[in-house]
Amino acid sequence: MNIRRPIGIFKHPWDAMQVHSPRVVLGETALDMLTMSYANPKLAKEVLFGTFADALAPNVPCAREDGSVNMIGADGSECGTAPMWGFPFHVIQIIYEATGDTVWLKQLYPHLKAYLRWWLENRTDEEGWFHCNNSWESGQDGSRRFLVKGEGDPAEFVRTVDVEASMAEAMLIMKKFAPIAGNSADTTLWHNLARRRVQNTRSMFFKGKFRDVDGRNKQPIILRDFYDVMFLSPLTCGIATEEQMKAVKPLFRFYMGNPFWLQWPPKVFAFCEAAWNAGKQLAAAEAVMQIADRIYRRTDSRKLMFVEKDSAFSYRIPGVANEFWPVDFRPPGAENYGWGATLPTQILRNIIGFRETADYAGTAFYLAPAIPEKFAVVGKKYGVSNLHFRGVSANVFYQMKDAGKIKITLAFTAKKPGEATVLNESGEDIFLTSSKKKEGKIEFEGTNGSRYLIKFY
Repeated sequence: MNIRRPIGIFKHPWDAMQVHSPRVVLGETALDMLTMSYANPKLAKEVLFGTFADALAPNVPCAREDGSVNMIGADGSECGTAPMWGFPFHVIQIIYEATGDTVWLKQLYPHLKAYLRWWLENRTDEEGWFHCNNSWESGQDGSRRFLVKGEGDPAEFVRTVDVEASMAEAMLIMKKFAPIAGNSADTTLWHNLARRRVQNTRSMFFKGKFRDVDGRNKQPIILRDFYDVMFLSPLTCGIATEEQMKAVKPLFRFYMGNPFWLQWPPKVFAFCEAAWNAGKQLAAAEAVMQIADRIYRRTDSRKLMFVEKDSAFSYRIPGVANEFWPVDFRPPGAENYGWGATLPTQILRNIIGFRETADYAGTAFYLAPAIPEKFAVVGKKYGVSNLHFRGVSANVFYQMKDAGKIKITLAFTAKKPGEATVLNESGEDIFLTSSKKKEGKIEFEGTNGSRYLIKFY
């Protein structure tokens, strides 16, 4: 990560994104701070707050410490990344669920509200549909989906399904946040705004797939040999209907067979969160394993890579995170790039299956082991230590058994004595501590690919 001390316009620690061209970009900051939150949640929260509080405008324009902006559309618009790039509201909800920090949420709430208002006022067409000013603003620089040649060229006629979905989710999240932040009067506002976005998103479903729509003729945009993983955003955000989700599920197999679409960290995040909501966590685990396998081999290399003979400085050093995770062995974009180091987050969320719940009032999280077939060998043990969720610290261990079974062990330390219980996917108690304890061990037999809710009282 490239977190820098306050300087210039930035009054808080800020995520510089990359070493060679430091600047604040909301989408990158969201993914970077999600990863940072597992190690240092206090710093992650401070950086996220500062990203909004120190921004030059409510849309968080991409900016350097001297106040200059670096993402300017062809029409002169000073752009920041759209709400589906890095899914900042999704990330903020995850961090709040894991920490329960209401003080932070209250401070952040007015800035989040201003961001959403800005998008409603500046990035909707005459009929109220969301769009991006250009492909840069979407984070998907030069994507074919925008039907324009230049990366910064206006593409306001493209009604973007991932923006609609991420806005629907953001507004539903704000509906939950409002009373916690002392703004209960906003609850109806967010409910009504979200209802329109949910309807919009669900209406952008054509012949089994979510699509962008051309606002000029109201027709879905269908491109040959192009179905970007960002079109899974209605699943990522939990907005798709059950019928839509069922129709889209075969696409997970498509993306697994076409890893070209899973080379960029924000797209991997979109894919994995969609897989979780669709009950396809084993697909997400397999994808993360494949990425980790190729990237770790390069990161752990014992020699320089991509050396150009005629240049003294053109080479890559092992052990450094890069801009993306290419399938082919080729230069992986800019080096020392924050979100290139977010792979551990995907391992924690999609293989270990350590995930938050929407239970804001209590301490409850999921363990959903999804050990890829390659590693599901009887007798093998896997684990991770020093996990934190609200007042609980935990070490988790999985031991593979026959027929897809797993012995699951969770050793925990809590700030105050309490009881713990484990519920399976049917809501049945399968484990209950015998007495209130500050320290203890939970052991039970589970099934690979299943979800278990761990609750502390």
